Amino acid sequence: MPWRHRHLETETMPKRGKEKAEALKFKLTDKAIRALEPKTHSYFAWDTKVPGLVVRVYPSGHRVYWVVARAGGRQHRMVLEPFGLAPLEGGEDSVRARALVELGRFAEAKRNPAVANPVTARRATREAAGRALTVADLADLFEREHLPKRKPRTAAQYKTLRAHFEPVLGRVTVEAVTYDDVATFHAKLGNEHPIQANRVLAALSAMFTLAARKGLRTAPNPCRGVERFAEVRREVRFSESNLAKLGKTLAALEQAVEPLSGKRRKRKDGTYYQPNSAERRQRLVEIAAVRLLLLTGARRDEILGGRWSDFDAEGGTLRVVDHKTSRKRGPKLIVLGRAALALLEKLAAERDAANEWILPGRAGRLVGFARPWARIMRHARLSDRRPHDCRRTFASVATELGYPEAVVGELLGHTPRTVTAGYTLPGTRAMRAAADAIAGTIDALMRGEPAEQGGKLYTFAGRTGA
Repeated sequence: MPWRHRHLETETMPKRGKEKAEALKFKLTDKAIRALEPKTHSYFAWDTKVPGLVVRVYPSGHRVYWVVARAGGRQHRMVLEPFGLAPLEGGEDSVRARALVELGRFAEAKRNPAVANPVTARRATREAAGRALTVADLADLFEREHLPKRKPRTAAQYKTLRAHFEPVLGRVTVEAVTYDDVATFHAKLGNEHPIQANRVLAALSAMFTLAARKGLRTAPNPCRGVERFAEVRREVRFSESNLAKLGKTLAALEQAVEPLSGKRRKRKDGTYYQPNSAERRQRLVEIAAVRLLLLTGARRDEILGGRWSDFDAEGGTLRVVDHKTSRKRGPKLIVLGRAALALLEKLAAERDAANEWILPGRAGRLVGFARPWARIMRHARLSDRRPHDCRRTFASVATELGYPEAVVGELLGHTPRTVTAGYTLPGTRAMRAAADAIAGTIDALMRGEPAEQGGKLYTFAGRTGA
């Protein structure tokens, strides 16, 4: 379906103050449209060659062609298409030619009340399409239009959620889905997977919001009012004894896979084999990943996706381009404590110059980290721990060392919750001192040594309950 049919929008002209005061009139050309500067609010530029054809300039810099006309005693605006997709003139598919067609339909509707104007006709067409559209079709539409704006991991999660609702609701038409349909499905799925049921409900709600926005459903959102299952936030951290146990396990595993150890490995069937050098290197990389997660407090994908080009040894930072809040905050810097910096410098000295990844895998970056994590935690008898628990542990140690929330939040890369918090971000010196102390404390606890901070013996009990 062409873009202009999928995205046709109409609305009554609201709040004309700023837009009318700043409306420009001239013969539209590609060069003149590109020269229009974006402002803090949108405004229109009117074409003098085809009255009723306008280009709207948004604060983001996007420029979109609209048609403005009167019909049924009201003034309507109708999206034609974004600037740059079609030539302004020259042929029946040009912007001016199509604008004249739409304006002619408005004029005919004005002369003859029995004739539907383009707005009413398009709305009727979309409502008819909505009555025939199934939930599976709506899911396809949602994938095409919504998911490209999201991160790849979010898109992959949506496809997993779709596998839950499509077998049950996929063949039902969008207009026919009721509150009871959604509530019954949500309750049934929630009996075994309550949190997953809540995620599916959120995805369905977003889909039906899209359907309403496009005129594909006239009834209210069927997900509205469906009660979600309670979600208990996971509060698991590594305690002092956990860190000592894990540190001892990592040291033993490192010693077992040292390239010169020559030790044979036992298979599940009881036979032995000699690990090759590539396998031993891979095991050391996996162990280093666990250490870095604990010593930096970074998210799993921030560490696994790190490149050597983003590591600044002199500045003691690791630059992360793609992270959870990168669309709002842009790239962020992970300030590295001395313990984390020493580990990265050791990895740098042993790196393969042909591989750009700090934690290389068998082909490219390290992937499938869930399996080596589970194996290491099983060795340490900490099977209930997850990679994100390292981040919670880092924050807990920071708090118990007495660092304020602003410093801890900045080290973790959290977005400031208030305007004032954004103005009072801690300086580099404070961040460096905090990162050194936190990483040093965790490193000492993992080596089974007492952590000393400010002349006082540090004790970290931690919370180990789920």
